[in-house]
Amino acid sequence: MNLKIQIIDRQTQSPLYESDMNSYEQALKAYQYYDQELGLDVEFIAPSINQTLAAELGMSQEQITELDELLKFEIDSHESDSCCAKKD
Repeated sequence: MNLKIQIIDRQTQSPLYESDMNSYEQALKAYQYYDQELGLDVEFIAPSINQTLAAELGMSQEQITELDELLKFEIDSHESDSCCAKKD
């Protein structure tokens, strides 16, 4: 699996930039360019640590999706006073 970093325009949902994880610094510079110099409302999308580790261990995209869902369920199932619970 080849994990990608994307920068998308939030208004149009159009991808403006895409690179692999090896070009992280260049992707940050591209984000700053679109955000600060062009004034666009952009979103920086990068794989999570869990997704990166799972891909490096050879998990398929389907398995990574299942892992993401399991982790989300686990975090959401904790009591509100837990360190993992979302804070409002």
